[in-house]
Amino acid sequence: AAVLTVDPGGSGNYTALSDAIFGSADGDIVLMARRNYDLNAPAQTVPGREVSAVFVINKSITIDGNGSNLTFHTTVTEANFFIDQHNVAMRNMIIGQNTSVQGGVGIQTKGFTDLSIPLVNLTLENLTFDRLNKGIYLAKTNLSRINNITTNGAGTGVLLKESNNINITNSKFDASTADDVSLWSVTGMRIENLTLGKAVFFDTSANVYSRTVASTTPPGIAGIQIETYEISGPCSTICGAIIPYNGTRAAELNINESTIAV
Repeated sequence: AAVLTVDPGGSGNYTALSDAIFGSADGDIVLMARRNYDLNAPAQTVPGREVSAVFVINKSITIDGNGSNLTFHTTVTEANFFIDQHNVAMRNMIIGQNTSVQGGVGIQTKGFTDLSIPLVNLTLENLTFDRLNKGIYLAKTNLSRINNITTNGAGTGVLLKESNNINITNSKFDASTADDVSLWSVTGMRIENLTLGKAVFFDTSANVYSRTVASTTPPGIAGIQIETYEISGPCSTICGAIIPYNGTRAAELNINESTIAV
């Protein structure tokens, strides 16, 4: 394994993050020079995946932003990073949008090669997401860790779909227009030391936030252990509750040490 450095100033192995990802091999660490990066490359369609993304990670590598601030120019349906491989880690960076309008998805998965095979062992830690449609969107992703994540002004902080054994720890989600945390058919999950900005924690779609009912009911959730969570204002129409979707089966939902401060 190698450490590949990225520095637009020319002092690293690569001047562009995309070149470093392309030139990496399984097990490598891509280490970014601590800078502000204006990443205005357009999102490209990922073949066979029904996703458009600026960066596609299809190797088992670690990307360490080293405290860098990454600014993207994506639309609401585009991913900044699309992960299509097991054993990937991303850490130590700010992922944001270039305008006050909510941009794309910070980090997205859709299983491994397709939605029939779960992607496993994804680590996301020490990340901040600013002004994005979704901070983290993981579909068909198992045995993964989300630690020390902050979302500011996101449409949805984190959306997990058809995934299991995901641990979320020491994170703060403050969605501006949708769910802080949204769970669709998620099992075996542990949440610890979570702060929510608007008192919303749904097994649902975002439109329940405004007390409307979606046309379809997502599958239920099970085996969710929430050790500590705190809700801090301002509250909207839904306040001070962890609420399953209307009609959803919420099984084995255990909650300890809750605090509501609005």
